[in-house]
Amino acid sequence: MSTLGLTALVTMATVGLSLGPSDTSNNVNMPPANAKSVSIGHPYYGKLVGGVQLPVEGPYHTIQRSTRARRWTWATPYLVRSLMVAARDVGLAHAGEPFVVGNLSKKGGGDIKMSRSHNTGRDVDYAYWTETLQGESAPSAYHRFGDNGRSLDAPGRYRLDLARNWAFVRAMLNSPEAELQYLITSPGIEKQLLRHAQAIGEPAYLIHRAERMMMLPSWAKPHDNHVHLRVLCSPEDWHAGCRNGGPVWPWAVQMYGALEAERKKLSPALHSDDPKARIAAMKVVASRRVDTAVMDVAESLAHEQASVRRAALNTIKAITTEANAHTVLKVARLLNIQIAKRLIAHALPLAGAQGLDTARAICDRSHPAVSERRDADLERKAQRILSQYDWISAILPGGP
Repeated sequence: MSTLGLTALVTMATVGLSLGPSDTSNNVNMPPANAKSVSIGHPYYGKLVGGVQLPVEGPYHTIQRSTRARRWTWATPYLVRSLMVAARDVGLAHAGEPFVVGNLSKKGGGDIKMSRSHNTGRDVDYAYWTETLQGESAPSAYHRFGDNGRSLDAPGRYRLDLARNWAFVRAMLNSPEAELQYLITSPGIEKQLLRHAQAIGEPAYLIHRAERMMMLPSWAKPHDNHVHLRVLCSPEDWHAGCRNGGPVWPWAVQMYGALEAERKKLSPALHSDDPKARIAAMKVVASRRVDTAVMDVAESLAHEQASVRRAALNTIKAITTEANAHTVLKVARLLNIQIAKRLIAHALPLAGAQGLDTARAICDRSHPAVSERRDADLERKAQRILSQYDWISAILPGGP
C-alpha cells in the first residue's frame, strides 16, 4: 500500500524497485513510481492522477493485445505492485504460461468502453489460467468456462487451471501492496476455486475471505471468461477524495483503520443531545461512506424526533455494504417491524452467506419482522439467498 516514505518513493521513481523477497535470478523490476499518484472519486465516475503503467511484458505477465492498443494500461502504484508480485509468486510456484492482464485504466482515468468502472486506477480484468485436459499449461485465450471447469467454446481441449487460479487469489488476499475488495467472477467458477482451496488444506479463514470477496453482482455479465478485480483505496487516497464504492472488509487493516479513526472523530456528534449535530454528523458518515459507523447511527433509529430517525435510516442504507450487511441484519431484529423490513430488504441481498440465518428465519417465520404477518417480498429475497449460498456450509462446516 502507499505508505512508503518520501525517500523510498523518490528512489523508486528514479531507479525502479526490485520486488522481494525472491530468488535474485527472478527479480521483477517495478516501473518508475509516481509519488503524487492519487485515485480520486468512485470507480464509476472518478479519475486517476499521476498513475503508473503496468509494463506490457514481464517474466510472469503479459498484457493482452487489445488493451495495449487502447493504452488502457494505467493504474495506481499499489495495484501495479500487487499484480506484479502476485504474478511472480504464481510463476515461481507453478511453471507455465504467463498471467494475462486485460483492461486497467486510461492514463488520466475516466470512462472506458465495455465497462462500468475502471475510472480510478483500482480495477483490472484478467484471464483465467488455462490448461489442457492432460494438465499441461495452455495460453489464457479468454475461453468461457462452465460450472464443470471445461471450456465452453472448446470443450474437448481446455479446463480451468485451478491450482494457478487459486494461487493468484491467495497471493492477492495476502498482498502487502494493496488491499483486495472484489473478485467478480462466475458463481460456478467460485465454487470450484473454493472447493480446490478446501481440498489442498487452505486455512478456513482464508477460504472465508475469498468467499466474501468473490461475487457476481446482479448487473454484471457472466464473468466466465475473465475476473474483474478491484482493490480498495489506500488511506492516503481516501483522505484525498478516493471512494471505495463498496465493502471495506474488517481484515483490510489499513483502510478499515482509516474508517475507524473517522468514526471515532464523529462519535461525539453522532451521540449528541443536539438533533442538528446528529444529523450533520450522519451526513458526513453517508458522504464519506464511514461504513464502520452502523452501530453509532443505529442509536438514532429510536430518536424522539422523526427527522433524526429518517436521517439514521437513510444513512444506514447509504453505508450498507457486503462487509457490514450482517451487522445491519442484527440491528433490524431490535427495531419496530416497519423499519426492520426496510433494512432487511436492503441488507439481505448484500449479506451473501452471512445472511443465511436471517433468510432461514424469514422463511420459517421465526424472524420478528415476519412472525406476525407474512411478507412475500422478503421471502423471495430470503429464498434467493438460500438457493445461492446454502452450498457454503459444505466448504465451511463451521458456518460462513
